Amino acid sequence: MAMFYADETVYVFETGQALLRIPRVPISMNAEDTVRRHLNIFRRLASGLEIADTLTIPETLLMQLDNKVTLSPWGDLVWEQTKDRIYAKQLYSPPSTKLRFGKKFQDNILKLPPERLVQVNERMDQLARYLETNGHYNPRSLDFKKLRGPVAPLSTHEMDAWSDQDAKRLFGHYEEDIFVALW
Repeated sequence: MAMFYADETVYVFETGQALLRIPRVPISMNAEDTVRRHLNIFRRLASGLEIADTLTIPETLLMQLDNKVTLSPWGDLVWEQTKDRIYAKQLYSPPSTKLRFGKKFQDNILKLPPERLVQVNERMDQLARYLETNGHYNPRSLDFKKLRGPVAPLSTHEMDAWSDQDAKRLFGHYEEDIFVALW
């Protein structure tokens, strides 16, 4: 795996004393079509969420641990090499039934530059995991929390969309057990 991820791998072979250097493998994988066709499955598996049916995914991209299906190291590699290109194109549907977008959310997000679209899609993956784990997952990059005071109309909660340069927060509220994301 190091030959795909790193520029160069350096190690000492079992019985030797000299350092061995292996350059990065000069290939790129073209698995983007597979990821696109099964995007919701990849999103859920990469986020650590369960999925009912993975029969349509090539088995080399999956592995089973303790009766739980996850992405294999190869599947992780494929996901990491394709995710940003896919996420930069549009805002994708939420990867959880516990999350939906408000009326103007998608329209506002689609005005963003590609690198911000990537970040918002990633944040929606994190939010889906937060919602499906009953709040047990809340990384600093998401920072999901209840609002203190009337900051945004209809909103009861906020989260970070991104925190660099022109930091942006996203808002939302619960409608029964479904979180509605607002701009």
